[in-house]
Amino acid sequence: MEDRLWEELAQAQAGLLSHRQLRGLSVSRGEIRNHVRVGRWAIRSGEVVSTTTGPL
Repeated sequence: MEDRLWEELAQAQAGLLSHRQLRGLSVSRGEIRNHVRVGRWAIRSGEVVSTTTGPL
């Protein structure tokens, strides 16, 4: 995730990203789990994560 291409997409989508979009940007499932585990991201549904943990 060195290029952090997901940041631009997240900004355009109010911080919400689907697992499919993240995989398309070469973000692994392990990286997603790690972001959620340490509290940077939050699971919003079975397929959507947010890059913020506050209220939507």
